[in-house]
Amino acid sequence: MPGGTCRSLADLAPPARAIVEDARRAVLATIDAAGRPHAVPVCFAIVAGEVVTAIDQKPKSTTRPARLVNVERTGSATMVFDRWD
Repeated sequence: MPGGTCRSLADLAPPARAIVEDARRAVLATIDAAGRPHAVPVCFAIVAGEVVTAIDQKPKSTTRPARLVNVERTGSATMVFDRWD
């Protein structure tokens, strides 16, 4: 993972990939316009070797969730995968 980035599950070492594949939820962290962290729990799926999350149709307090605005502005995000033993 050069530069600490991972664009595909194939880039992960097998033990790390196993954690992601076995996880049921994750936390998506972004940085807002003021430089503050913004973290939200997300459900995800693995599709064609990539991790994807959904934006549901439930009513939101804004028309664009902050996580989308932040990712579009910075081009980056971090996901932390939960591992329950």
